[in-house]
Amino acid sequence: MAGEAEDLAARLRAEFPHALRNGQVVAYYQPEVEFATGRLVAAESLARWEHPELGTLPPALFTRPSVLPSTTTAGSPSGTRNWPRSTG
Repeated sequence: MAGEAEDLAARLRAEFPHALRNGQVVAYYQPEVEFATGRLVAAESLARWEHPELGTLPPALFTRPSVLPSTTTAGSPSGTRNWPRSTG
């Protein structure tokens, strides 16, 4: 089991730069609505990796330190600091 997790982490680590370059990491926008008024007060951007073989991956899979060690020191994976502002 641990070997499979390590294999997946290694695979995702190798494929992530390609995913960023090829638009596989996409933003899903989630509105935040004030319950009392129904007024939109904010929105958050949720990253998802649309992996061609593994399907839609949540950030918990591809932002783990075993996949992207820089997330523990820089706060965001290399190349994603301005994302999604830099996309679309």
